[in-house]
Amino acid sequence: MAEPVPWAVLQAIQAQLAPILTAGGYNTNIGAKFFLSDSQREGTERPSIAIGGKTGTLDLTTEVAANGKPKSPRARRVDLIIEAAVDVVDETAEHVGHLMLEDIECAWAIKTCGAPVGVTSISLSSFSILDRPEGLPAVVLQILGSAEYIRST
Repeated sequence: MAEPVPWAVLQAIQAQLAPILTAGGYNTNIGAKFFLSDSQREGTERPSIAIGGKTGTLDLTTEVAANGKPKSPRARRVDLIIEAAVDVVDETAEHVGHLMLEDIECAWAIKTCGAPVGVTSISLSSFSILDRPEGLPAVVLQILGSAEYIRST
């Protein structure tokens, strides 16, 4: 049985961001470890990226597609959260957060990994740099986005 489309989206994002290593010319090594979950937690190895998609929309028929027509009754949206984390204990936290953002934007722009079948768009919409969230000795970059797909059945 094939993976559910939302899970396949998370795996595709993981594949897209995995090359983020200083050995590949990036600023950080956040691509070294991945967690398919919604957030970084205490005890999590860092540098790392966590990718999650626990919420979404099942009925998009009230929205209008790019062609001006209502969206298909099979159209769905999964809300994405990407958290990249690096251990930082000094005043460089915000700078490191911006370095992680730059790395993700550069890796995202390459588009080496295709979206799963049925996915019509994956977009990143906003970010926040969290300095020592919940007391973690780390800076966490949180990116929100979404993926739209057409359910096959």
